Amino acid sequence: MDKTALKKKILDACVKIQLQTIKNLQVEMAEAKNTAEGISCPVDRADGGFQAQLLNKAEMFGKQLLKAGQILDTLKKIPVEKQLDNVGFGAVVITGKQKMFVSVSMGRIDIDGETYFAISPEVPVYKAMQGKRAGESFMFNGSVFDILDVF
Repeated sequence: MDKTALKKKILDACVKIQLQTIKNLQVEMAEAKNTAEGISCPVDRADGGFQAQLLNKAEMFGKQLLKAGQILDTLKKIPVEKQLDNVGFGAVVITGKQKMFVSVSMGRIDIDGETYFAISPEVPVYKAMQGKRAGESFMFNGSVFDILDVF
């Protein structure tokens, strides 16, 4: 598989995960709102408190949904066709120890039997390798990482 196709496959997997996260949050928020609205006039203080808890829960899911949408927007800004020769946003970085996709923090992504880690440009390992090219090395947590490829 060529590098552009591989990067697209990794990005598509990240987008799919994020879309599922958004869908799950929408369901949770709707359930909390519907349950809260379904509680008629509270019989006692405890019922009113429960309704308020449900509304707070719905608001929390709403905030998480907003953040999830922002993450999806960030993913959609990654130029798949652009081949990078140094580590930066949107790069796939292959080291002797692991494979990383500099995008958003999503953790482990499995593609065709290979494991990639979607990382944010805000994490320390990115800071250690930022701007480096294939053939260079960087230190992170006392270990040396050799960069085999960047695209």
